[in-house]
Amino acid sequence: MKLALFHHEMLNPEHPVLQSHLSHQPVFVFDPDLLHTQGWPLMRVQFVADCVAEIPRIRVFHGSLAEVCAAVQATEIVTQESPDPALRAWIDAATTPNNTKLEWLPEPRFVDHAGSLARFSHYWYKVEHQWFPKNRGTN
Repeated sequence: MKLALFHHEMLNPEHPVLQSHLSHQPVFVFDPDLLHTQGWPLMRVQFVADCVAEIPRIRVFHGSLAEVCAAVQATEIVTQESPDPALRAWIDAATTPNNTKLEWLPEPRFVDHAGSLARFSHYWYKVEHQWFPKNRGTN
């Protein structure tokens, strides 16, 4: 089975992974070991669960990612790159024993900007129209 593995850094129901890999089954795994490693409080788990519930066609599992991959006979996994070494290690460790093909997709760009990032306020005024097309100061 081909999986689109969602993790806590990609909680968008319109995520590009869904759009570009329609044949992959979207999954999210609540792994108690990862949650403990990340130090998530209950409110964070609830927030993530609420966000995951908004993702179309997603299957949610509780347990080890490696066990989930084995149970669904995952042959291929596609997911978004992450700068978090614990998250990357968690995914790598689950795919290696099963010889599951793993593809890391680049994180979508927040905005397009080639200028200096010296001050956030100057940066934001230059790029805010990409997120909020209305004029500043109007509600």
